[in-house]
Formats: sequence, C-alpha cells, structure tokens
Amino acid sequence: MRDRVMKPLEPWIRVVLHATFLAGFITMPASGSPSPTLSVSGSPITLFSGGDGCGKYDFVDAPARAFRDDAGLIHMFAAGDHNRQFKGTDFLHAHYDCTVTFQGGHQSNPSAYDDYGWLTAFQTDNGRTVHALVHNEYHGSERPRVCAKPGSPGCWETDVTAAISRDSGTTFQHIPAPSGLVAALPYKYDSRHVTQVGFFNPTNVVSYHGFHYVFIAMINPVDRTSGMCLLRTKSMSNPGSWRGWDGSGFNATLVDPYTVEVEKPKAHLCQPVAKGDLFFGTGSISHYAPANVFVATMRFNKWDLPLHREVPGVYVSTSKDLLDWSVPSLVLSDKQAMMADSTPLGSYQYYPSLLDPAASDRNFSEITTTPYLVTVEILPGKPSVTRHLVAWPTHLHFTETP
Repeated sequence: MRDRVMKPLEPWIRVVLHATFLAGFITMPASGSPSPTLSVSGSPITLFSGGDGCGKYDFVDAPARAFRDDAGLIHMFAAGDHNRQFKGTDFLHAHYDCTVTFQGGHQSNPSAYDDYGWLTAFQTDNGRTVHALVHNEYHGSERPRVCAKPGSPGCWETDVTAAISRDSGTTFQHIPAPSGLVAALPYKYDSRHVTQVGFFNPTNVVSYHGFHYVFIAMINPVDRTSGMCLLRTKSMSNPGSWRGWDGSGFNATLVDPYTVEVEKPKAHLCQPVAKGDLFFGTGSISHYAPANVFVATMRFNKWDLPLHREVPGVYVSTSKDLLDWSVPSLVLSDKQAMMADSTPLGSYQYYPSLLDPAASDRNFSEITTTPYLVTVEILPGKPSVTRHLVAWPTHLHFTETP
C-alpha cells in the first residue's frame, strides 16, 4: 500500500514491540495433538507480471483477496489505490480487468476518512451484496495547511472504513464517516508524530461461530503501543458494530474523535494479541475446518526485531482461538524465493495470503491441505515494473507433538 515495502519502524516502535512480545506467553498444543505446518510443494505460478497493468501507477500492492459472486464468478483483488480486479471461474487463470472498481475520494479534511483507499477485505453471504473494508491513507504531506512538516512520516495517518457493492462486486461505494468508520485512533489528526499512525492493512474477514473477525495492524504513538488488533462484529452491514479485543474481551468501542467527545481514550483502544507470534505484516487468516485450526500468513522483514531467530521471508502461525498463536514457522525465505525463480538480483515476497481454489465458502477464508500461498514478488528497480503476483503451491500437514 502507500507504505508499499514497509519502511523500517521508528526505534521506539521496535522497542515497544519487543517489550510487548517478551511480556507474552506461548500456548503449546496439548500432548499428542496435531501441530500444523505449511510448506511450499512446487514452483510458483505467475498470476500478474509487472508492467502489464493499466497505466503507469497500476501495480499489485496488497495481499490477494477473493470472493465468489452469485453467478459463480471469482473476483480477486491485489491492486493499488485504483482498485482494479481479476475475474474468472478460476483465480489461477483470471483475467485482469482495467475497469476501476473503487477509488478513494482524496478529500482534504482528515475527518472525512476518505483520501487514498485500498479494498482490503471482503465478505458476502449471497454473492450479490458484498461488504468490504477499506485501508484509507490520509496523505497530509500533500496538504501544507494541515502538515506541520511536509514529508514527515507523522503527516501520514491510516484508518479503516467500510464500502459496499450491490452489483456482485462490479463496483463498490464508500460509506461516508461517521457511519462508515470501522477503526480509528481516538485522537484527532496531529502531524507532529514521528511516524505514521493509525490502523493499517486489515487481513481478510473470517466468519466463525456467528461472528466476523479481522486482524488490523495498529500504531498508537500516544501511549506507544503497536501490534495486531483483533476485531469482531456480528453484522458487516453495520460498520460501527465492530469491537476490539481489550485484553479481557471484545469491549473496545472504536469511535470517531471528530463526532464524539472522547473523555477516556483507553476505553476506545484495542490491545494487541499474540504477543511475539503475529508479525506486524500479517497478511491473511485462514481456517482449516477438519482440525478447527486458524493459520496466519505473515511477512518478517529484516528490520523487524527477531525473537525466534527469524530470517526475512514468509511465515505462518497457528491458533485454535484467534488469541493464542504458535511460534512462527518459516515457509518461504527471500533467499529460497530467489533460488526458485532463478532471479540473479534477488526477490522479496511481500503481502502474503492463502487462497484455496477448493475453498467451500464464498469468501475463500476456508482452506484444504493444499492452498496456494499468494505473494507480491518485488524485484529491485521501479515498483511498477518489478512487482509480480505469484501463487506458490503449498501443503498443510500435521505432525504429532511429543
């Protein structure tokens, strides 16, 4: 997204993440219970080549998401802020459509929560009405009147809003704030921060036991907390009904500080979960129903602080309850990816997600034991021509714990 390849986190964020991780604990599976791991099982398939986009600034820039409409057509998104999509009966051979499905309103007032927008998560029950979450970036640097230091990372604020399609995903309409606001910090815009702030890059939506769940990365510079927040709602049609995990339950109400007088900000802040075992670049959450296991797919960057001897690449972590997650395991390192495609300059696998052609649900949140790991492969050079969307065949397998 506009962070593209995430820039190194500010030192205080890395310190906070480190302290938060060390304060956590790891819940190990019971003796004899299956411990799932994911491994690459074949050569990657190129779904989209850099330079094949519909214009200079059209390139893959988000984790791949898919849903199936009421006519059986698959819609897949992994685009930039012009939000074009792939369409087809098989996402491995889908056609890239140059029609712009959705675009942010580029409104200059941060209270509108509508500047640059990426469709990042989808949920549909019938394939006709499709709900979406929008990663909205407010670029204060383009507006000198509101940005104290043009070019400063603090001028960049990100929030999550809602959009809806009533034509089977052909077009999406932004739901204006405040009714369309899903997640924002309980503070008004302030460009004096030393880093970008807010809620970033929602994962896909997972529906489970009557609720819809999503993970959203958070950077809160006021109390210096960062990590992955878990939100849930019973109704995607009501964006204001999302509640965040606050450490003891889903009690955090995420409010609009421009329309509500915020007296106790902490009541409107979620607490990051999975301390140390969900990286900041978590791309997707999938559910393997036969074992009732959730699989988180995520990227570890060289500037992140390693806790389990991580190397840069794609990792997975697993959970039974979405709160406690296993120690991350490496699926694909950047070095392995370089060797796999014989790229002499090296390649980097960003925005990982799992998609399974055999998924039983319309929203592709369910997986079998043979999903595809879809990544945005980035090569050195100009981003518009060096980004490729690739699908790696994988195998989810289980071993008995001693």
